[in-house]
Amino acid sequence: MRLAQGGVCAICREAPAVHVDHDHTSGEVRGMLCFPCNAATGHLRDDPRVVRAAAAYLERARRRADRAWLVELLDGDGASLLERAFADALLRHQNAT
Repeated sequence: MRLAQGGVCAICREAPAVHVDHDHTSGEVRGMLCFPCNAATGHLRDDPRVVRAAAAYLERARRRADRAWLVELLDGDGASLLERAFADALLRHQNAT
């Protein structure tokens, strides 16, 4: 199974696959995961709805952080005209999506 996954985690595709993951209700083996991804699925109760809600939460937080950085760049004295134009365009794009 590890070889079929290229030796890496079935979720993040980065870290080594070291844990056999299984459905705790049926016992069915799903794949091999790295330690953090295996722990995360358990902490998120193996519930895809909770996983999607966690992803949406993290994406919103990242957008807020990105927006804060751009606003700071726009307000900063050291930003070049090009940097300010880029930050302004990114903010307009983010606000439209």
